[in-house]
Amino acid sequence: HWNGATVFWQVDTDLKVRQAKVMLYNPTTGKRLKEDSEPDKGKAKVYFVGKSILKQKGIEAPELSQCFFGEHQLSRDTGQILAIAESEKTAILMTSFARLGIAPNYTWLATGGKNGAKWTTPEVFEVLAGRKVILFPDLGAFDEWKTKSYFLTGCRVVVSDILEKHATQTDREKGLDIADYY
Repeated sequence: HWNGATVFWQVDTDLKVRQAKVMLYNPTTGKRLKEDSEPDKGKAKVYFVGKSILKQKGIEAPELSQCFFGEHQLSRDTGQILAIAESEKTAILMTSFARLGIAPNYTWLATGGKNGAKWTTPEVFEVLAGRKVILFPDLGAFDEWKTKSYFLTGCRVVVSDILEKHATQTDREKGLDIADYY
């Protein structure tokens, strides 16, 4: 945590810092604060601060490129099924739940947003080559992620419909994700 916010670091398989993302969360609900919520209603609640942090560390021209959140795990976890969610928080929670034995034991990654990390571009998804991948879209994003899954060549991809099959209308309105159910 940093100044009441959560900082997520994106690190690639070579253990290079790729980005730092500061996100504000409601400490009571654990839900991310959106632009239309307090504090500072109307102002952004997500800040990309990787370049400024690296410059403060003496790296004058940091070269940040997109990668999956949690990608650093791929260098040591070669045989596991990869589970990809939208939110960094979801990847962290599902990893914790898996270690507690109450969720599938996958290597959890995140795109960092529905369109985050430019995850359908070859330079980002090439780390998935030869792997089994299950995409876990948030409620309401199944069709879009199903379409995007066709871009992920070189790996075996399944898009989980478990949320779509079991969600209530209220769940859909809230846009819940897999971690919300756990």
